[in-house]
Amino acid sequence: MPKTCCAVGCQNHNMMLKSLSFHKFPKDQERFNLWLTALKRDRPDGTPWIPTKNSVVCNAHFISGKPSSDQTHPDYVPTLFNYNTNLSSKKQQQQKLQRHANALKRKHETTPIVNQVSECKKLMLSPKQLFPGNEENIQPMYIAEPISSYKNRHGFNKPTEQPEREMFFKEISNLRDEKDNILIENQSLHDQLVKSQLNSACVENNDQKCKYFTGLSWTVFMSVNTYLSQFLTRTPLTDTFSLRDQMFTTLIKLRLDIPF
Repeated sequence: MPKTCCAVGCQNHNMMLKSLSFHKFPKDQERFNLWLTALKRDRPDGTPWIPTKNSVVCNAHFISGKPSSDQTHPDYVPTLFNYNTNLSSKKQQQQKLQRHANALKRKHETTPIVNQVSECKKLMLSPKQLFPGNEENIQPMYIAEPISSYKNRHGFNKPTEQPEREMFFKEISNLRDEKDNILIENQSLHDQLVKSQLNSACVENNDQKCKYFTGLSWTVFMSVNTYLSQFLTRTPLTDTFSLRDQMFTTLIKLRLDIPF
């Protein structure tokens, strides 16, 4: 059966390359929702897109080339998409995998004491030492090794070595760089959104643009807006569409003879 990746902008299908693999959406509802959110796909009419049982995501959207069931792994959710420029370089992808591998390594190296209690040294006292003169029906008593001695013997108090410390610093630096890149991208997207919106802010303090859209200079536009504002009352619409923008839109429609 033909399979085509459902990611926006991806044209991979199973008839192209044998090296391509395709993965169905997970059955776990929480993880299913994470995948759906990551795809950022809508229907042509703007309503949310709902995957079918045949919807698949190709391996090109996973850093390691396949999904992982480990919640801490970068490929627990697909992340490589056209809209995500932060993970576009191979270096950044490998850094995420390396951070996950380092975290697993530290987790295995620092095993909790409760998981190794069975390894505590048992100190046995003989019945004769505990109950002299009455040794019948007495079982040996075992005393666990003190926690402090156990910690020292298993290296829990061992200081962090210089290479490991440098590795931590490098990870922190990479995370900071990643955060800065996300903030820069967020600001850039915000600026693009503002520029793409047609409202009074687009012509603010610009007589030429203001006359082009409304037929009035910016100074005259603001004077008329100030005068009319005292006769208008606030409505639920003004919470999302200011009075100034309402007037701006009205003048544009009047100038272009657009029906209301």
